Amino acid sequence: MEDKINGETKIHIAKRVLEDVLLKATSDINLGLRVYGLSQPANNPYFDCSDSKLLVVPGTNNRRSIVSEIQKILPRGLTPITYSLSQAVQDLRPYKGEKSILLISDGLETCGGDPCQLAQTLVTSNIDLKIDVVGFGVKDDWEAQQQLMCVALSTNGKYYSADSAEQLTQGLTESINKSVTGRIITMLNKPVEVKTEETAGYENIPVIKPEKLDIKRKN
Repeated sequence: MEDKINGETKIHIAKRVLEDVLLKATSDINLGLRVYGLSQPANNPYFDCSDSKLLVVPGTNNRRSIVSEIQKILPRGLTPITYSLSQAVQDLRPYKGEKSILLISDGLETCGGDPCQLAQTLVTSNIDLKIDVVGFGVKDDWEAQQQLMCVALSTNGKYYSADSAEQLTQGLTESINKSVTGRIITMLNKPVEVKTEETAGYENIPVIKPEKLDIKRKN
């Protein structure tokens, strides 16, 4: 996210675009925010590969709170996509009905996890959840594109390729206004009373043990 597109860092483009899109999002959509890679790497897989936090719980009157948290983000850590997605899935567990995650990433998983396999496990577990993915500035990274596409397509979500602020705006707007995360994982849902049939299948989601993952440092 520190790489530049047309002279502007990806993180600044993402912040600017997200603020604009979120503040224009339909008011009755419940949105939340989970972010990974916030901390300076500690060279300890347990901490580095579990650096993922739910900063704003899903709601309708929280746009300013989400924007405020986004503006604080500094891209300093690793990219634990699999761990973050597994946590996001559990964040949504209490909610009834269709659930969606929007993942924004500018590269591959760097903690040894397999987000594509996790996405496929969701499907086989009959969990009603789709993952839309925005690959931001990865047009020259074939491996990252394939991994991120697999996450989206495995859950019947959509994959958006964004290599400019305009393309990022288009992808985010389309995804958020029907459902709604790389550094940023955003979730939406409508809180309701938990029912047993809605939680079936979640026990099949693999427990990610970050201390056993192999860290891949980013260039």
